[in-house]
Amino acid sequence: MGTMPLMAAIGVAAPRAFRLGWRRFSECASAAFGAAASTASGAERPQIAPQIAALLEADAYDYHLPEGRIADRPVTWREGSAPRDASRLLCLDTDARACDVRPGGGGGGAAWGGLRHGRFKDIAHVLPRDSLIVMNDSRVVAGRLVLRKEGTGGAIELLLIAPTTDDSAAGDGSSDTPPPTTQQLDAAFAAHSGAAVWRCMVRGRNVRSGLVASTRDDAGATFRAEIIRRAGKIATARFAWEMGGPPASFGAALERFGRVPLPPYMRRDATDADRASYQTVYARQAGSAAAPTAGLHFTPSLLASLRSDRTRGTRTCHVTLHVGLGTFVPISHGNALSHAMHAEAFTVTRATLRALGDQLRRKKKEGEGEGEGGRGKRARNKKK
Repeated sequence: MGTMPLMAAIGVAAPRAFRLGWRRFSECASAAFGAAASTASGAERPQIAPQIAALLEADAYDYHLPEGRIADRPVTWREGSAPRDASRLLCLDTDARACDVRPGGGGGGAAWGGLRHGRFKDIAHVLPRDSLIVMNDSRVVAGRLVLRKEGTGGAIELLLIAPTTDDSAAGDGSSDTPPPTTQQLDAAFAAHSGAAVWRCMVRGRNVRSGLVASTRDDAGATFRAEIIRRAGKIATARFAWEMGGPPASFGAALERFGRVPLPPYMRRDATDADRASYQTVYARQAGSAAAPTAGLHFTPSLLASLRSDRTRGTRTCHVTLHVGLGTFVPISHGNALSHAMHAEAFTVTRATLRALGDQLRRKKKEGEGEGEGGRGKRARNKKK
C-alpha cells in the first residue's frame, strides 16, 4: 500500500496501490451503507461482508489509552520554545520499504507493517513524490461562552453552532439541519449588537426561554445573551454587547469574550495562548467549532520548504470545511449505521478543483505506465 503517514486532517494523493485498496474498501462500505438505506425503505437488506460489518461496530474502536498518553498541551508549551513541527510523527510502513523519517533517509530494511517514530518536521521524507497536500483553511471560532444568570449568578455555557433568525425554530441539532454557508457566516460575524442570533449547545441548570445571562471584563465591557427558546440541548440566543468606542461586530465581541472550544479529552480550560496554538498557521475562513487537528503541526517554514523542494514535487492547495456540531456528538448506538451524521459546509475553489484533476490524471498516467512495464517484463520472462 505504500508508506503513508498517519495524518487525518490533511489529504495526500496516495500511491496507486493505496488508491486501489481504498477503492475496494469504499465499494464494500458503499454496499454496507446502501444496505442501511434499503432497510430504511423497507427493502431486504443485502448481506454485508464480515470484515466490513466488524468495522461498523463501535466496540471495534475501544482500546485502553493511559491518561498520561493524552497530550493536553501542544509541543510548543511542553518543550519550551519548540516549534509546532517538533511534534512526534508515527509512520506505518505497509509494503516492506522502510518509513525513514530521518533527514535524507531513503529507507530500507523495515519489516512489513513496521512502525517508525520521528518528528513532523521530517514529513517531506515520508510523503510520496509528487504529492498534493489538501489543507483545510477553516478557522476555529472562539465560540464557547461562559456567562452568569442575571439575578441568581448561576453559571451557564453556550457553544455556538450556527447563525439563525429569532423567528426560526431552535431545532434539536439533528443531522437534517442545513449547515451555514461561508457567506452566511461572514454576515453573522459582521452583525452588530442585538442583531446576532445563533443556535447554541447549552449547558446549565434551568436555562429556559427568557433567561438573560451576561459577563463583564475588567475594562467594563459587557456581553449579554437572551435565550429566545430551547429544545433539548439546543437553544436559540440573541446576543448584545457594549465594548466602548465605535460599534463592534459580533466577531470582535467573540474575540474579547469567547473562549476556544477545546476538545473534552483535554480536560482543562482554554487560555489566551490557545487562541494561537489551537489554530493552523494557514487558517483563514472563520467558522469551525474545532480545529482540523493534524494540520496543527505545520509551520510556515515547513510549508515553504515543501513547496520549494522541486526534487520531491510536493504541491499544496486549500479547501474550506467548517467543523461543526457533529464533532462533539459521540456514537450512542452500537453500530455506525445507526449514527446520524451532521452536515458540514465546505467550499472548493476552481483552482483547487483544477489541482485535484491534474493530480488524478498524473497518478493515473503513472499507474498505466507501471502496468505497461509490468506486462512487458512478464512477456520477456515468458520468452526466456
